[in-house]
Amino acid sequence: MKSKFLFIITSIILFSCKEIDNPVPQVVESYDVIVLNEGNFRSGNASVSLYSNTGKVLDKVFQSNNNGRPLGDIAQSMIEKNGKAYIVINNSNKIEVLDIKTFQSVGSITGLNSPRYILPVGGDKAYVSDLYQDEIHVVDLESLAVLKTIETKGWTEEMVLVNDKAFVCQVDSDQVWVFDVNEDTLMQKINTNVSPLSICKDINNQVWVSCSGGFNLGFPAVIQINSNSLQVEKKLEIKDENKSISNLKINSDQDELYYLSEELYKFSISDTSLPSAPFISSQNRNFYDFGIEPVNGGVYIADAIDYQQSGVIYQYNTIGQEIGNFRVGLIPGYIHFKE
Repeated sequence: MKSKFLFIITSIILFSCKEIDNPVPQVVESYDVIVLNEGNFRSGNASVSLYSNTGKVLDKVFQSNNNGRPLGDIAQSMIEKNGKAYIVINNSNKIEVLDIKTFQSVGSITGLNSPRYILPVGGDKAYVSDLYQDEIHVVDLESLAVLKTIETKGWTEEMVLVNDKAFVCQVDSDQVWVFDVNEDTLMQKINTNVSPLSICKDINNQVWVSCSGGFNLGFPAVIQINSNSLQVEKKLEIKDENKSISNLKINSDQDELYYLSEELYKFSISDTSLPSAPFISSQNRNFYDFGIEPVNGGVYIADAIDYQQSGVIYQYNTIGQEIGNFRVGLIPGYIHFKE
């Protein structure tokens, strides 16, 4: 789905939503889902929403619990580690670090250019991909320092770790780059279809990557890579350059993959072709991101609507039936289930 990346360009002309002036601190009790709301590009109105399975929603949690300070410009992604949430704020050039219980800031990682995703690679060490820097940042999650950078010569996106090897989507080169995380050195470049963006691993430690196909530059595809031989095992394509694939994710059993291509599709790691019919139809909604519940396998799908009003998260059971929905912030772009 190309809309997620076209949004970066088109949203420049959109108006921002006005933040609340005197926020009252919100008591964070129990919650199950963290939703990062991107906010409008260059408006600095990203936010965090928390959802509890009891149905309770807390909005603008970061701002209200940090004396009204805005989270920043474009909340891109996050990880949870050692009681902290590391939220990547793309256009604010930082990673905001929060206490996962209170959502109060405990620091930030700065000195970044346009960070996208963060991948723990052992101990307190993590890799941070970047849109413009042409480098991966190697950071210390405890000291919050940038230790060094690794040259990549282009836009890097999602990453996954398998047996001390980091598989990194190198978007500009239409490749997956493999790094030895002990030495921080490049091991191999693996050719893919145009614009590899999203990546995950399955129960057999095989790596799967989705390629959008670019802006009508090639066939979108999902590609399986052998993590030992570093060879392409399987290439599943959509033979239509007007289509796109994004947001590839795997279930908790690591045997079924899901991806967005305007609608949500699902297939098994043993399948030899992509499904022809969607698992969940968009019904003219703007499916922007999704997440798979780690316990019961339900699906949460974010609807960005028109990028100007509060988004909606739709909930589905394991057979694709809608079972509920709730409102969140502006442009929900990342769904994280509490660990």
